[in-house]
Amino acid sequence: MKSRASYFNATIFKKNLTRFAPCWGLYTVGALMGLILLIDDGGNWMVDNLVGVITILSIITPVYAMICAQLLFGDLYNTRMCNALHALPMRRETWFTTNVLSGFAFHLIPTATLALLSAPILAFYCPENSVLAAPIFLLGTNLQFACFFGLSVFCAFCVGNRFAQALLYGILNFGAIILSWLIDTIFVPMYYGIQINTEPFQLFSPIVHMANSPFAYVRRIYGDKTLGINNELAAVTYHPDEGTVYYFIVAAIGIALLFAAMQLYRRRKMECAGDFLAIKHLEPVFLVVYSVILGAVFHFCVNEIVGMETFLFLFIGLAVGWFTGKMLLERSPRVFRKQNLLRCGILLGVCGLTIVAALLDPFGIEDWVPDADKVESVTIADGSYRYPQNEVTLENSEDISQIIAIHEAALEEHHQGYPHGYTFETAYKELIVPDSDYIPLDMEHYSYFTISYKLTSGRTVKRYYQIWMGDEQGQYLKSVFSTPEALFGYGEDLSRFLSENTRLSVRDTWEGNEHVFRSQGDMIGLYQAILADCRAGTMAQSWTFHHQDDNLYWIYFEDGSEISVYSNCAYTLTWLRSYGLNVDEMLENHGK
Repeated sequence: MKSRASYFNATIFKKNLTRFAPCWGLYTVGALMGLILLIDDGGNWMVDNLVGVITILSIITPVYAMICAQLLFGDLYNTRMCNALHALPMRRETWFTTNVLSGFAFHLIPTATLALLSAPILAFYCPENSVLAAPIFLLGTNLQFACFFGLSVFCAFCVGNRFAQALLYGILNFGAIILSWLIDTIFVPMYYGIQINTEPFQLFSPIVHMANSPFAYVRRIYGDKTLGINNELAAVTYHPDEGTVYYFIVAAIGIALLFAAMQLYRRRKMECAGDFLAIKHLEPVFLVVYSVILGAVFHFCVNEIVGMETFLFLFIGLAVGWFTGKMLLERSPRVFRKQNLLRCGILLGVCGLTIVAALLDPFGIEDWVPDADKVESVTIADGSYRYPQNEVTLENSEDISQIIAIHEAALEEHHQGYPHGYTFETAYKELIVPDSDYIPLDMEHYSYFTISYKLTSGRTVKRYYQIWMGDEQGQYLKSVFSTPEALFGYGEDLSRFLSENTRLSVRDTWEGNEHVFRSQGDMIGLYQAILADCRAGTMAQSWTFHHQDDNLYWIYFEDGSEISVYSNCAYTLTWLRSYGLNVDEMLENHGK
């Protein structure tokens, strides 16, 4: 009677531990091998490595969580075992809770072993507070497991066999990334200047987001200088990083999915063992998602690998996905019936209408230009869309109107087929060829810029265009990117500059000779010379405005940032010459 009312059965729990000991045993051995590698890298760096391992495990833990779920609930996928299992005098809630706790034990044993063994090593060899890395590692890795184990168990009760569980688990883990990829592959190329930001999609893909967002940040604290040139490492401190809150949120979602999985288990029919899906209402959703993904794969492969820009293979992929999906669901190759052909035709028709509507652009997405009075500020960045070299934010109404005019000109250039004929790609290819006669010091070329409008409604709209640099709009952009805001991130503020920099380092690009300025007077003089070149519009930090070989000096700041000094930065070069730097020699070598 006790087993009928209990949510936990110790006998089943022990049986799970012994039955699946090879699974968690191998994982424990792997953890111990990882500990050896952490020790071998050096005691002082063991703290950073142990906390950094959390991010690395975000790729391994999802696979391990899926294996644990398949082992613990795999009996449900075999009709004979499923019927025998549920003939025992045991409630489903008891089976479920005991297996879930077993899964958490499978992960807790290896990670706790690693944490317990690393704690005394950290306390003995490493600086103050190092031992806290062990519980941080234990917390972060088990939050990861709670997320992925909850998702994998939920998938286990939505399907009827192991292959379907792995497929559904993969789709849910990477569904958001797949969606962004579909949009970027099929629809984005139809609209000139439109790019999508994939970072919001990553939030719904825990594997991708955790791999790019550390759980905690380790700060190394150094004591007084003793021997040699290095400071002695005295202590470390731990701070929340980008992924700290995210880990707790996705772990809570994983726990919620476990409760949802229990509800599915209570209503699960035993005869669904061996079927592809245990929930029949999911079949249309699976067919559509599976078909669209396969169609996009066909489209991408033909466009990128074969080089044929056609939507034909998109529709072929959709049809292949539809009928192979039906084969998986019905477990039979006999799916080419009239009803299935009709439904596949409807899917192809909807897809075709969507593409035609996108091509016609009835909402004017491509040609959209904002009204100046509805723009609060505009940020313009040069270089790659995802990795811009420099950016500056403009709030003045005249600047906003000027950027809008450049936006309109870029659209007109595109519709006219780039009449100047010298594209960004052509300029780049000639710049990297040593024997090229073309040096775009006169800015006679196109270059890419990203324009981000912050509207008064609170919405932000981005556009990505090729802009002709060979007229007054190019000169305007050069002056914009030469402002102190573009160089330092703030306007003319001497007190802030001096508070953030106690020394400046100047190194030439020819022989690497370095000169360090430490006196406040020298730094003020150099800062004022830089500002003079900013006002002259010659300090823009990009080969968009200068030839790549035009850089003569690098100026390094204490925060790690740097700026380049070009041959037309007359005020800065004059100031450097007054301090005996080899300016004339650098200009002579540059002329060669």
